[in-house]
Amino acid sequence: MELVILCYADGRPLATVGEAPPNHAERVAAMASSFLALSETFAKEASHGRCSYATITSAQGLLVAVRVPSPRKLYVLCAAASRSDNLAMILRRTLDCADSLATVLP
Repeated sequence: MELVILCYADGRPLATVGEAPPNHAERVAAMASSFLALSETFAKEASHGRCSYATITSAQGLLVAVRVPSPRKLYVLCAAASRSDNLAMILRRTLDCADSLATVLP
């Protein structure tokens, strides 16, 4: 993982691990929460049920955004990895981390 950001559902960053240029974490947090919210709405409107996560694969790397499971849906976890990493592994680790965070976050 190159960068992991935990943010509120409204896009404000709460915690960041990894190297990022100034203000990069804030921008990524805002976009991750918006991207996940849009993915959830798209899945619902397309009659495909609940969106579990959203992924982006680009020439430079992989991004995974997941909602930290909780009744209030307050948090989003976003992980960024290099293109050489395995998407399935990044997804699994991000989902596992979100589950672990759910046990300690309000």
